[in-house]
Amino acid sequence: MTELPDSPLVQVFRTDDPALLPLATMALEGEGIEYQVRHAGKEDSFEWQMSQTPTTRPVVVEIVVASDVAARARDLLVDLEGSTPAGASASIPPADPSADIPTVTLEDAESGLSIGTIGESQLQELTTHLEEEKPQQYYVTPETVEMLQDAGTDATLVAALRELVSARPGVSVRWIVR
Repeated sequence: MTELPDSPLVQVFRTDDPALLPLATMALEGEGIEYQVRHAGKEDSFEWQMSQTPTTRPVVVEIVVASDVAARARDLLVDLEGSTPAGASASIPPADPSADIPTVTLEDAESGLSIGTIGESQLQELTTHLEEEKPQQYYVTPETVEMLQDAGTDATLVAALRELVSARPGVSVRWIVR
C-alpha cells in the first residue's frame, strides 16, 4: 500500500470476514493498484463494548482506491464479494448468521415508540455514517436516508428509515441494546 493520488477515493470492497482482506489486498497489489484499508465503523462506546460478546461483534473493513482505477479494482475483487456486478454495492452477511440477531431497538426519541429492532452490523452502519445528536441518538431526515442508501447501507434498514421520515420531515432516533 502506497500513498494514493489526489483524486477522490472510492470504496471497492467491504467485508467483515478477516480471511478475505489479505486475498483482496494481494489481488490489488498484483495489478499495481494503490489502495487504503479503513475500518468501516467508528470507535464503539465503552457501554456498547461491555454489552456485547466479543465474538459476535463483526469488524467491518473497507478498501478504497482512486476513482480512476475503481472499475478495474472492482473487477478484480468481485469474486471475493460474490457475484456483485462492477459498481454495485454488496450486502455483507455476518460471518456467523446467528451473530446478527436483532438485539438493538430503535425508537422515536420524542415519543419513545419502538421503530423496530436491528442487528449489530446494521447499528455499525448507522454509527459509521451518522453523527450523534446526543449519545446513542441520531436526527434522521429524508436526505439522511438517501445518503445512507448511496453509501450502500443495508436495504432493510434504509427502507425502515425511509418509512419513518415519510410521515415527518425529521425524526430523532435513539438506539438501545436489549
